[in-house]
Amino acid sequence: MALDSFRETKLPHEVELPLRSVGRKLSGLGRNQFISDSLYRASMHLMKRKGKLIRPALVLLGAYLIGERPERFRDLAMSAELLHISSLIHDDIIDKDVSRRGVEAVHVKYGSEAAILAGDALISMAIGTSAKYGERVIGRMSASAMEMCAGEMLDYGFQKDRRRPGVKEYEAIARLKSASLIATCCSIAAVYKKHRLALKLEEFGGHIGIAFQMRDDILEYAGAPGSRGGSMERKGFRPNIIAVLKSTCLLDTDGAIRMAVELQQKHMDAATECLAGERSCKLLIHYANRIRLELQ
Repeated sequence: MALDSFRETKLPHEVELPLRSVGRKLSGLGRNQFISDSLYRASMHLMKRKGKLIRPALVLLGAYLIGERPERFRDLAMSAELLHISSLIHDDIIDKDVSRRGVEAVHVKYGSEAAILAGDALISMAIGTSAKYGERVIGRMSASAMEMCAGEMLDYGFQKDRRRPGVKEYEAIARLKSASLIATCCSIAAVYKKHRLALKLEEFGGHIGIAFQMRDDILEYAGAPGSRGGSMERKGFRPNIIAVLKSTCLLDTDGAIRMAVELQQKHMDAATECLAGERSCKLLIHYANRIRLELQ
């Protein structure tokens, strides 16, 4: 059973240029911005391994589709990625993952104490970077971070109690832990401008975020190239949609993957429905379809 590759989508020039700028600024953060050499090295460990920059791209696309100049939102896009990376560092400590983005996890290379502080430093930097956009934006970013923490706590609770969540519980965790920040990224420019599409974009991002988490889970369980992979059977009770479906629906692995892809499609369809009739949003929908998985 094969899964298709991550689809590439050409972004408008007005979005692509500031997105590249965000990537350069992130990888080019200097030691003076972290005060301590040790804090700098731990904080920048994953930043030097450039990710897909999906969240910054969504911030810039969200600005573009409401008629704003994406370049004005570069710092906000950067803030979103800083917050995302901080969550990855802390998540790897909790889940005891040993690698991320093809390198050692921060806590493996520098120790758990340094990793915790590095994650905290990136959160602080994210707040400072988004500050110029005002109280309303900082409030939304802070609420998203709180929801991510709540989702991680729910996730950890199942692992600690050695219990498998049901599908609804899994989706609740994914909505908080993963989808919250993606929803914020899609809508934050509209929130800043008090645009009429702010709520629709947030709902859109919520469904896309759950679909994105399912995609990662499917690829991870299958040990697909580029995933954190390995045997999910060895990863205990950490919520994963394939393990959840195998446990609650008594499916074999192939059957669970098929159902997971169907569930992902359900959320993709719901996301599209959120923006039905909004012609300006077609590009955002097309970009979001990069996360769609199909069985071959």
